[in-house]
Amino acid sequence: MIAAMGHEFVATDFTCTGVSEGGLCWLKDFRLRSSATWRFLNVPQGVILTLRLEGVAEDPCQDCVGRDVFVRLFYGPGKGGEWGRIDLLLRNRAPGCNPGWYKVYGEASFTWLPEIATSELVIIAQRVILCDPHVGFTLRSLILEAPKVEIPAVPPPQSPPPPPPEGCTVPSVAGCFVDFRGSGCPVPELSQADIPREELPDTNGPGEAVFLPPGDYVGHLGGPLGRLGTDFHDWYHLRASWGEALVFWISADPELEFDVYFLNYCGFEEFRFEGGKGLLQCIAPCIGNGDVCDWYIRIVRKSGEGNYYLSLYPAVPEASP
Repeated sequence: MIAAMGHEFVATDFTCTGVSEGGLCWLKDFRLRSSATWRFLNVPQGVILTLRLEGVAEDPCQDCVGRDVFVRLFYGPGKGGEWGRIDLLLRNRAPGCNPGWYKVYGEASFTWLPEIATSELVIIAQRVILCDPHVGFTLRSLILEAPKVEIPAVPPPQSPPPPPPEGCTVPSVAGCFVDFRGSGCPVPELSQADIPREELPDTNGPGEAVFLPPGDYVGHLGGPLGRLGTDFHDWYHLRASWGEALVFWISADPELEFDVYFLNYCGFEEFRFEGGKGLLQCIAPCIGNGDVCDWYIRIVRKSGEGNYYLSLYPAVPEASP
């Protein structure tokens, strides 16, 4: 296995309802309503994020003693969905302070698993204890880090790779990608929902994603999922060798409304299919410099409960009889 570096995220936007002073957003009001808000874009979902928060504190209640600061963080999507909460103690990193301001720091981990598909993550910080020191933040005070991804090492090819198939041909672009236009993609006769299908387990993130070889499958969304509440999404892992193309087909019971997300190996969204009852999509042949192409498929419940039916086929080249 080859370990990839963890990825850090810095907020794209920062807003303050507190007092702006010395280039900092100060949370110091006696009603404890002032807040600092960071907005992040394109943070991968279904992963454990490490949150690192560093601020500057000022102790108004006593002579300068460098006390720690207790803050409450709320995190959630920009619009709609449920929000989580983290109580975090920001500790004095260097006891004592001169001339009166001192750095405080804390970190925590949380699983970013929103109930709705979103590209935005919002984090809001507030003071909690009235007589705690005041605390100031900037846009770069808060950093998020996604975990390192273990990428399978690929052995060198034993022979020159075959040419790409004629079916599913797309413009020559380095790397692995999806042909979302779906043109020029002859496929086998599609299976119906009532054929024998392999039952898929519940999955809650890319770390649990089930690898799917070509075949016919059935999954379920909308049912209870223990302490996690309602089962609202499932994850799958697809792989194509150099020159191979795949066909992805999905449908569902009438009671289940769903979205489908195609994500690259790092968990970033490449394409989404929203609000439909069925999807036939050609995944382009792997024609980049590597020997394999990997994708994640995330199926997200919008409403209702029921089965979804998923089939994965090799693409049929146009020259095939």
